[in-house]
Amino acid sequence: DLVVLLGIAAVLVDNALRAAADAVAAGQIEQRLPAGVTGTVDVHIEGGSVILQYISGSFDRVDVDAPTLKVDGLPAPTHVIARGVSTDLTKPVRAVTARVVLDQAALNSLVKVPGAVSAVTLGQGTLSFDGSQSLLGLTVSYRATAKAKAAGETIELTPTAATVTAGPAGLDFTAVVNAILGQAPLPVCVAQYLPAGVDVTNIAVT
Repeated sequence: DLVVLLGIAAVLVDNALRAAADAVAAGQIEQRLPAGVTGTVDVHIEGGSVILQYISGSFDRVDVDAPTLKVDGLPAPTHVIARGVSTDLTKPVRAVTARVVLDQAALNSLVKVPGAVSAVTLGQGTLSFDGSQSLLGLTVSYRATAKAKAAGETIELTPTAATVTAGPAGLDFTAVVNAILGQAPLPVCVAQYLPAGVDVTNIAVT
């Protein structure tokens, strides 16, 4: 049947063009990576006919995978979903969501917790760090655990418990330290790492 053959041919041509477009897009993205960012990029244009999407002037959804991405030499595997990607690269993308994975070393190189005197240690759902507090003229050292919450351009760390590790002999300031840390979340600004208009919406600590 001629109609069936033409339909098959159209699908084959569209698939070939999709693969070619994926490769071209990946190359363009790799050329535009910011200074200090390296890695290979895989692109897949989702949705219906690539030809029809191109004619319409935009692609419905483009998935970008960069499992080997590094920022200043630190691993930062990234997956991006872009929606409404114009064929005119000078125009903005309608919406973008991204998931970036940072290991403990990368996290500590980028994020500094207010009052912390040690690197952050990642746990299951929580993170921990060492800190110190001046109480009645005496310095008390502690180990705190906290939960992380996304808050736009800020990550809020809410301490859940603290254990005094060093302080004046014979005095236990554990309850006081917990009370002080529990007054308000510790804000960690991450705006300098985010493009304009991008917010952190979710954090998973493992």
